[in-house]
Amino acid sequence: MNASLRALLAAALPQTVPVRFDPPAPAEPAAERTVRLFLYDLREDTRGRLADWQDVHDGAGRIVGRRRPDRRYELSYLVTCTGATVEEEHELLGTALTALHGHDFLPPDVLAGGLAGTGRAGLTVAAPEPRVEPHELWPALGVPPRLGFDLRVTAAVPAGPVLEVPAPPSTVRLSSASS
Repeated sequence: MNASLRALLAAALPQTVPVRFDPPAPAEPAAERTVRLFLYDLREDTRGRLADWQDVHDGAGRIVGRRRPDRRYELSYLVTCTGATVEEEHELLGTALTALHGHDFLPPDVLAGGLAGTGRAGLTVAAPEPRVEPHELWPALGVPPRLGFDLRVTAAVPAGPVLEVPAPPSTVRLSSASS
């Protein structure tokens, strides 16, 4: 997930601005320009969960296996920025917001790792109801508050191995018994 988010943001940010995923630190150097995505919540998204097994098809469209339905997980990030001045922080935050807001899903060209095989991951930028209110999060981290926004990523995780389905018979013999 981190590599995919980093790739999406890095395309919009100046090359000298790193994208980090560690929590904000109390003694962070203010002059360091950084965009930070702090993962603060992870939970299963049970909306729309399928109850039945899913068919796996080969290139010809034949069913070759079945597997349990994918599980979806929602990851909540607090997106913040640091800079030498508040204006610089706001500018970086605006750049990050602009890079993310135009996407309902992570673009296929940035999907990396396990996400590349799942096909897509949904994005909700500046979610209206964050999982944790920022005024509760900052004191818990022991850092002074700063402006940020909530980013939610909903990604599918394959639920398990594919169980092979036997090939159909090549011949069928029918017979009847007379009474």
